[in-house]
Amino acid sequence: MPGTRGGAGDLFADKLAATRKKIDDVQAAKGYAAIDSSQLFQGPKACEQLLASKEVDAVYIATPPYYHVEHLEAAVAAKKHVYVEKPAGIDVPGAKRIIKAGEQ
Repeated sequence: MPGTRGGAGDLFADKLAATRKKIDDVQAAKGYAAIDSSQLFQGPKACEQLLASKEVDAVYIATPPYYHVEHLEAAVAAKKHVYVEKPAGIDVPGAKRIIKAGEQ
């Protein structure tokens, strides 16, 4: 099938399965391929594994807000395009780290 590929990562297997279903449903409605199982990452290292994937060009960060800065910095270091949910930073030091990551 033509089109965009996806990937996902989550700490919890049930959340990852639900996310996969949502993405696969959207992909199918557009005539795109489902997520390849090799692009599903579960567990405490899911973020690092997803960011290390050569198949991933962009990431959507939807983790709890206190992880946004850490995950954004990791995504920028991995040279990925990033969209992060609000709030980007939960305090002034975090907001400054967000700005610094954006400058990179």
